[in-house]
Amino acid sequence: MRRSLIAFVLGICILTLPRSTDARQLRTTLAILAQDYVIIQDQRSPHEVVMVFWITPQLVGKQPSAEKAKQILTDHALVGVVHAKFDTQGRTNFEKANAPSLKTLAGRQIKQLTSESISPAAQGVVTVFQQIFTKTLGPMGQGTKWYVYDGKPISSCGNGGFFVKFAGVEYDYKTPIPGCPKAK
Repeated sequence: MRRSLIAFVLGICILTLPRSTDARQLRTTLAILAQDYVIIQDQRSPHEVVMVFWITPQLVGKQPSAEKAKQILTDHALVGVVHAKFDTQGRTNFEKANAPSLKTLAGRQIKQLTSESISPAAQGVVTVFQQIFTKTLGPMGQGTKWYVYDGKPISSCGNGGFFVKFAGVEYDYKTPIPGCPKAK
């Protein structure tokens, strides 16, 4: 189970690595459309960036071992945030910030869950994400903080969406996200 979880999270991290917004995709898949949408990058200045990551079930592979992870990401909203400033020497400094607040587009608050209130499997997903982001993204990964919320009010392929209030800005995710299968 642990190996499957690590393989799943590693795959997610590779999918969620920040990419240039100036490039366009040559070959677009449903997973790539989802990946592009769930990463919000707010380049506030040449020396400041805020990023919000929403890890959705669409980012998980199709292998049978991924079904448990997909269910965890359906039941829980996993949101990562980072607010970084870069000095003239190239050092990265992270702003101290409170956990982001989430609310549905209709204004209903979405409950943040504590590590004590989520299953060990869900806690494992969070822990592995923290470790892999730290190792693969260097300072930005180290500065990314992960939070778990009740996923019931949010469905990445349902109609609706939610707001993430972080670092003084309300960022929005509208659903269904790009990359969801079309309803027949």
